[in-house]
Amino acid sequence: MNALTTIGTPRRPRAVIVDIDGTVAKHVLSDGTLLRGHREYALVAWDLPNPPIIETVNALRDAGHQIIFCSGRPERDDQGYSVRAATRSWLGQHLGKWADDTLLLMRGQGDRRPDHAVKHELFNAHICDVYDVLLALDDRDRVVALWRSLGIVCLQVDEGNF
Repeated sequence: MNALTTIGTPRRPRAVIVDIDGTVAKHVLSDGTLLRGHREYALVAWDLPNPPIIETVNALRDAGHQIIFCSGRPERDDQGYSVRAATRSWLGQHLGKWADDTLLLMRGQGDRRPDHAVKHELFNAHICDVYDVLLALDDRDRVVALWRSLGIVCLQVDEGNF
């Protein structure tokens, strides 16, 4: 394609895929102390922000990239609690009001598949044909391997062999 054929061709929005648990939010302290259990979603309000990653995400957003939160959290827990609403509230509180309106992709209630399988499906359904993905931020080894297998640069923000 030459310069003449690209003039006026709409470009897809540039995006960054961002994980939540273990990436922007921490529920395990550096000494291994748990603030909440892995599936205790009613306690996500207690998750701690991860300042270096939050600053990175905000800088990428300020540079004009669409931020897509892609989480292994369910929309609702097994008791029907809205994990989506709690997650939105946490993101708005710790990343800013802009996070209220950004794309938040989550697994369906009762979906017990591994995170990498869920995120691959979410990517295919909501991201791959809509956005040009600049990079992904994640912590889990299997998810990092997924993004890289799809040709996406992935910055692994923490140990993720779990």
